[in-house]
Amino acid sequence: MREHKPLGEKLTPDELQAIYDQSSPRVVAIVLCAIAENHLAECLKLLMLQDAKAIKEQFKPDGTLGPFGNKIKLAYLLRVIDDQTMHDLVIASRIRNKFAHDLSIKSMDDQKICSLIRSMHIYSILQSIELRTREEAKPGLIFKVKCDILKFAMGNWQDGFTLCMRMLIHGIADREEEIGRTGALLAPFQPLEALPEKFLRILPPATPS
Repeated sequence: MREHKPLGEKLTPDELQAIYDQSSPRVVAIVLCAIAENHLAECLKLLMLQDAKAIKEQFKPDGTLGPFGNKIKLAYLLRVIDDQTMHDLVIASRIRNKFAHDLSIKSMDDQKICSLIRSMHIYSILQSIELRTREEAKPGLIFKVKCDILKFAMGNWQDGFTLCMRMLIHGIADREEEIGRTGALLAPFQPLEALPEKFLRILPPATPS
């Protein structure tokens, strides 16, 4: 089985810096969605005929694949992502749009926002893992670190959303690497249920030490 890289090795330095920026929930919502959208776009571009001019035309803001929603739908139809990931990316896009266009929303604690976060498949999966992890209470440093990461990351709506998006970005970046390496999709997208368990062992703390 291929070794999965830490998130820091999948992102550019600018993306990695941005993913730790917790200066405001508005920044978090917009930036994390932008990173996911950029990597999803790269997956699609890698699968296309390499006509730079035609690709650029399609991905312009007013092009067919300019909107995030159109990229999500095409990625699903091409089996780049599965239906649950499509659902969660659509929800993330709605959260981003609410922060971008409704200035009355100032926090992830806003009822409209936390309801959307709660509806994400990956949030439910992480929540169940966090609960199961606390109930198991296994000894050992690795298990303690895993518990601490989950406890911190699921401590409030903003941290929970951040962890959800990092998990989704992990999966999309892995897909991008696979397509770039092989020029094709050789396997189905990893089910969302597999992402947290797989990546928690390589997930850095929510904020750099």
